[in-house]
Amino acid sequence: MDNGTYKDEYMTDVMIEIDARDCQMQLQVEELQGDRYLITHKVSLK
Repeated sequence: MDNGTYKDEYMTDVMIEIDARDCQMQLQVEELQGDRYLITHKVSLK
């Protein structure tokens, strides 16, 4: 059962490793043909 803990800890570990204090994510969703979507993301750590 995935409760998100691994994902949360992974991001926390990364932020500590690079001494980041802020994290932002931008998602872009483009609808394609045949009920398909192209999803891209950009993560900024400061």
